[in-house]
Amino acid sequence: MKMFLYFSDLLLLIVTIVSYVSYHKYKNTPLKWVPYILTYAFVTEMVAQNLASKGIYNLWIYNLYINAEYLVYGYIFYKFIKGKNWKKFIVLSGIIYETYFLISYLFFADSWNVLQTYPFALAQILIIIVIFAFIIQMLSSNQILHIQDYLIFWVALGLLFYFIIPLPLNVGKQILMEIKPSLRVVRILYLTQYFANYLLYLSFINGFIWHSKTYKSS
Repeated sequence: MKMFLYFSDLLLLIVTIVSYVSYHKYKNTPLKWVPYILTYAFVTEMVAQNLASKGIYNLWIYNLYINAEYLVYGYIFYKFIKGKNWKKFIVLSGIIYETYFLISYLFFADSWNVLQTYPFALAQILIIIVIFAFIIQMLSSNQILHIQDYLIFWVALGLLFYFIIPLPLNVGKQILMEIKPSLRVVRILYLTQYFANYLLYLSFINGFIWHSKTYKSS
């Protein structure tokens, strides 16, 4: 399993470096925040793995990072998606999610080191809806002819892989952990998450390297 973890870390490091190398191409767009959230992700992984190697609880670090991740990507699609109703949907979704996250984490969690699976599942569902709506908008516009040239398309595609693939398993994992699943089941759960990570990073890398057009934010 460590091999898959190390490869995921390596891809994350590569995509982070590439995002800064190509930063000049999109520094004046809402995507300018992507390198920073990728950096935060890499630092989170390094710190969490270091704590785990010392037998110290680390899930609280992931809680903070994943919460920030949803807010940043939600903001980015808020800036790119067209239509007042969709923008209102994103704002309302963000408020509902963040309220649920804070109430669950501060008042109902057994401890500060419990992963907030259900609030994160809600956030995944909400942002998946927004990303699908955005992609449909792109496919319905003149951009469809050169859709592969837009960085935001590759970001949206990567995030779809990243959020959709592990969603049912993440919720199932929370249930399974209560009944102590077999080692084989646990391995499948982790491998699925790594696979989703690989698709996310590869989509981002492709977008950072090959994109040549700027999609106008609204």
